[in-house]
Amino acid sequence: MKKLKLHITGMHCASCEVRIESKFKQIPGIHKVSVNSTSGKAKIWCEKEPDLELLNAAIREDGYSVSDWNDQTTKQVP
Repeated sequence: MKKLKLHITGMHCASCEVRIESKFKQIPGIHKVSVNSTSGKAKIWCEKEPDLELLNAAIREDGYSVSDWNDQTTKQVP
């Protein structure tokens, strides 16, 4: 099983965490999801790495977006 660390934007509370976890768990191949609105981090345990566009499509209508965690940390470094 693979563990992915992703960055989620648009979250602000525990309800956001629950909504995103629920949406991601509906995607085939994803077994466990942990989302933290304070850090903006999501951890996903899955059989194979899902496409970021598929993850974005699952949460876009709720006002959230997902990106690779490494892309976010790279942008923050001057």
